[in-house]
Order: sequence, then structure tokens, then C-alpha cells
Amino acid sequence: MRRSKLTKTIASLLILSSILVLNPIGANAEWKQDSNGWWNTEGTSYSVGWKEIDGKWYYFGQDGYMKTGWIKYGGKSYYLNSDGSMAHDATIDGLTVGSDGAWNQIAGTSSIRLSNVNPNATTISGVASVKFGDITKIVFCDGSLKNDTVTVEDKQKIKEFAGYLDGSSSNRMAT
Repeated sequence: MRRSKLTKTIASLLILSSILVLNPIGANAEWKQDSNGWWNTEGTSYSVGWKEIDGKWYYFGQDGYMKTGWIKYGGKSYYLNSDGSMAHDATIDGLTVGSDGAWNQIAGTSSIRLSNVNPNATTISGVASVKFGDITKIVFCDGSLKNDTVTVEDKQKIKEFAGYLDGSSSNRMAT
């Protein structure tokens, strides 16, 4: 009788162990939100850094909160949509981001090719080989992409600005 009870206990433990091994308990990840924003839990901790979730890439700060807008990472700039997902193959604020999500500075200024630059010119239009009549939009940013950009699309304002730059650069070069 005692041996039968021991055998049943061992058999039950083996079955329970087999069930746990064959059906492991997966990590429980889920989105959560509070007054500071969204974060993604990974078991008992939260996501930090880049994380692929359901085929989209998200970036979480050291505080665990999902980031949106322009961020810098590894010397590159990335744009994170309002839902936190990384933009790719798109133009954001007049700047082009590639398939890897990074801002492609050359694509963002595709009308000015480096092979067209004339370093001996004395005017902006001479340096860039661009006719001011062809410029339809100027986007100003501070380079960090963290602050708002200013976009000028008014033809008269563009003409005035271009004239100012050419006048200023000529004057500086002459002195």
C-alpha cells in the first residue's frame, strides 16, 4: 500500500514536470499607460531602448516610456510616429527617412548634389548651382531635430531670403 502511494506520487510529479517542460509559461508582455505616457512591460520589468513589437520598432527611454517625434540614436536621427512606431521610407517635416528609419540627409536635400558644389563661388546660388526661382520651400531647423522646424513656402519670402543670403555672402567674401 505504501509503495503504491509512493509510485502514484512519483508518477504525478513526472506528469506535472512533463507538462511544465512541454508547455513553458511564456513571458507576459503588455502595453500600459499612465499620465506620463506609454510603456511596455516585459514580465516584471519594462522595455528600454529599441524593441520590435508586432513587426514595428519602438524606442523606450531609460525611464521605460515610449518616445515619439524626432530622436537621436547612435549618431543618427529617427522619427517616431504619434503611436510610437518608427517611421521608414517616408518624408517627415520635409526630411526623408530611409528603410532603416534613419534620416537620409542626402535624400532630404536631393536638389543640391555634392558634385554640383562650386567652392569658389561668391553667392549661395553659385555654390549650390540652384536657381532661386526653382526653390519652392525652405525648411529651417536647429540641427538637433528636437525643436520645431520653420517652413517658408511663400515665393516672395523665399526670394527675399535668397537675396539676403547672396548679398550677405558676397559682402563677407569681399572683406
